[in-house]
Amino acid sequence: MSKEMTTGTEIVEEKTSVITKKDLYWAWFKWIFFYYHPKSYVRYYGVAFCNSISHILRKLYKNDEDFSRALSRETSLYITCAGFGAVINGIIIAMEEERANGGEIPDESFGNVKAALMGPMAGFGDTIADTTIRTLCIAIFQPMAAAGLFFAPILANVISVAARPIASFILIPVGYKIGREAAIDLLESGTFKKILSCASVLSMFIMGSMTFSYVNLVTKLEFVNGTVALNDIIESCLPGILKIGPVLICYALFRKNVKMVYIVLGIVVVSILGAFFGIW
Repeated sequence: MSKEMTTGTEIVEEKTSVITKKDLYWAWFKWIFFYYHPKSYVRYYGVAFCNSISHILRKLYKNDEDFSRALSRETSLYITCAGFGAVINGIIIAMEEERANGGEIPDESFGNVKAALMGPMAGFGDTIADTTIRTLCIAIFQPMAAAGLFFAPILANVISVAARPIASFILIPVGYKIGREAAIDLLESGTFKKILSCASVLSMFIMGSMTFSYVNLVTKLEFVNGTVALNDIIESCLPGILKIGPVLICYALFRKNVKMVYIVLGIVVVSILGAFFGIW
């Protein structure tokens, strides 16, 4: 939507938003109180995030096909601090609005922005909420509790728990405002694709480091009367292949439209059989 203002002989087009504060705060309510319910190890908070902004997507995309496409891309993997990471929610809402208004934002850009921001925001938010605020509450209210004030531990827990809802309540509108202003400026300046490319590269670095940290495949097979380990041979020829190999296989299956649940079940079956026969 837009409205025109006349300034002298110039006509200036001012864009207005169809998304209201009520929409944003309803998205906040569905996010902060229900983000943990549909959690899974495949998408983590992805389904909850999609549910939290579903009413906004319906408002932006009147066509059922566009609406379905938006729902599909917003159920992608999403892991961050539910409170302080909510600024990302606002940014994604702004990007969806710009996309609905005709902005050239490809589908993968939404996942790339999430991947680039959710790690730093999770680290920052968890440090503030779980470490700083909780420690301060304990330091402040513990002497009161020791003195016999029954409400001291109650207040300490209330303040600790309230940190995330309060932070998300403030940051979703802030993220939306930042994202809306930035999306318009960046699309007009032509630098949006460069930033998305950088975000994509950063997300690949993050996924690579997570792979190297958490994936550890070791084979127990040995040759020549148990003196030569197959694992050592593989690592000497292709260092790190036992870590990245399973990830690449899963990625290839995913690209061939194999359902994620089948991939996970396959990993479980291969792991059990490998352990039974002494391969792993």
